[in-house]
Amino acid sequence: MPKTIEFHNTPQFTREFVNNWLTHTKKHNHSETHVAVLEDVLQLIDVALSVLAPGPAEPDNTEQS
Repeated sequence: MPKTIEFHNTPQFTREFVNNWLTHTKKHNHSETHVAVLEDVLQLIDVALSVLAPGPAEPDNTEQS
């Protein structure tokens, strides 16, 4: 398993996205199972945020003319 994980977005952005999704899911009375899955995903993100250490960004390899 690789030691470096690359995300498309910041973990904080992803957490807010999932939290917003959960809020809308509850507001629109989706099934308890749907809500529970999103709550679990949110909890997993919170755990990851507490234990993962951010690494340096990859250097920009594009050359300027």
